[in-house]
Amino acid sequence: MPLGSVKPLVILAAMLVASTEAVMKPLPPYVGIPTQDGLTRLFFNSRVTHRDPMISMSCFAGYIGESNLIAEQYSGAYSDCLKDAQRSRRGIDIDFLPTRRRIELSAESVCRALTKCNKVNGTLDSFNCHAAAGSNNTISTYGISGNASESATLLQERYRLIDLNHEKCNNKAERSYVESTASNYNYLQACLDGRISPRPIPTTTSTSSSSSSTTTTTTTTTTTTEAPTTPEPVTTEAPANLEDQFKQLLNLLN
Repeated sequence: MPLGSVKPLVILAAMLVASTEAVMKPLPPYVGIPTQDGLTRLFFNSRVTHRDPMISMSCFAGYIGESNLIAEQYSGAYSDCLKDAQRSRRGIDIDFLPTRRRIELSAESVCRALTKCNKVNGTLDSFNCHAAAGSNNTISTYGISGNASESATLLQERYRLIDLNHEKCNNKAERSYVESTASNYNYLQACLDGRISPRPIPTTTSTSSSSSSTTTTTTTTTTTTEAPTTPEPVTTEAPANLEDQFKQLLNLLN
């Protein structure tokens, strides 16, 4: 099935390259995302494709653009969950610093008393010194053990709550991704069935500032008119048919 122009493929490819660069976190591995072969069969078996392949390409333009947006949103939500958990852990560590310092001071005091006995010259005097120091610091030693154990239990419980909230946050982000992906796929099916109109094909341009590492991506909807000039050169790397072109485009989606 010949296509009058590969311009929609070029537009979609540019859009996908720009948008997928923003997705840093891998997507949930268990999500049943349609395969390339499945999307290809859906494209070529569509009634709209048989009638007007350009409309089908517009359907896929909306689907792919929305897919990348959903992926970006999931990546951002996942990153926010991780940052919140790390920030909470740092806050808890700060809360327990006074308790940790008191335990360390008590330990240093016991160590000083015992170390002092190590410097006694006479063997008998050394024994007597250690016996007295050990007896006098028994309460301190038990206090150190008790306070450290209690603090460790409290700290571990607070860490556990943070991990629980982190897991809930991730689950919420993944659930939103799954629901949005399913809704987007329903749009594609409805569009290829001719039940709804396709979304406009967006064009994406990226600009970078030399003084900053921030990249700004702007998405607009434009109408492209081909000038009646010399046609674009055809390279030997171009796909031989529409199916190969379509699969090559889908490679950018994964």
